[in-house]
Amino acid sequence: MAPQYYSLCSTYESIAVAVTALSNASILVVDCEARDIARTTGVLSIVSISDVDARSVFLIDALALQDPSHPAFKPLFDLLENQAVMKLMWDGRADAIELRETYGVELRGVLDLQLVEVVSRPSVRGETDAVRRQRLSRGYFREMQMDISRNPAEFEGIHQVCGIDTCLKARGINNRKDGEPQQLPKAVVVALHKTGSNPNMWLQRPLPRMLLKYAAHDLELIAQLYTNFLRAGCINRRNLPLLKQQSARYLRTYHTRAVKDLFDKRGLGLFVPLHVLD
Repeated sequence: MAPQYYSLCSTYESIAVAVTALSNASILVVDCEARDIARTTGVLSIVSISDVDARSVFLIDALALQDPSHPAFKPLFDLLENQAVMKLMWDGRADAIELRETYGVELRGVLDLQLVEVVSRPSVRGETDAVRRQRLSRGYFREMQMDISRNPAEFEGIHQVCGIDTCLKARGINNRKDGEPQQLPKAVVVALHKTGSNPNMWLQRPLPRMLLKYAAHDLELIAQLYTNFLRAGCINRRNLPLLKQQSARYLRTYHTRAVKDLFDKRGLGLFVPLHVLD
């Protein structure tokens, strides 16, 4: 049995322990788990937060700790809203609305690595505009391949995002924790999400250990991607301010849960909104 490498915070006293451990960090990793995240049927379950290396991982039980006015929360919310403390996320759009709707927290100082991956395609990986259009024609716009070929200007500036597993594979990062069987826990949880066979799995209490490990492991993967992006030059001192500005605009994609419902219905979450990069 693999050792437990996270702390579950299900009391207000345990929040103080988490804040003490993370209060001196200049970079945090943040992620959320929920039922139907950011949808009108959504319920926040876990707020995952760690240091930049995902060595100190805290899983905050949002079902057990539902009082946003409790004094124990203020230092934590201050960290999340502090522009000077950078928060690493992967597609934080839905997480941002869950934190806003559940706790009244406005995330600031976010660097969204999903957006970094998109920005780095031409500047670091040398991806041409023709390749960008090919991605569109193989995906959402596959029934409009001829239109893309004949009228490329009409699809200018449209960027399709990729999921974290696709990014990890492309960059040669192992998406499972050492010592875990290949099918556990991530693949099983991802499969449950896709099939919808247990829509309330994140609302179970006590939360199964597999789901806790999944939530903690997501922070590790985001941390590894950040290191990988730094080494590859996707993130550097010159482009970081702009990337954070773009990430702030990206996080405001879903203004309300109803907007997230609409995006999901039309499959528009696959794209970077046109105003985000420019």
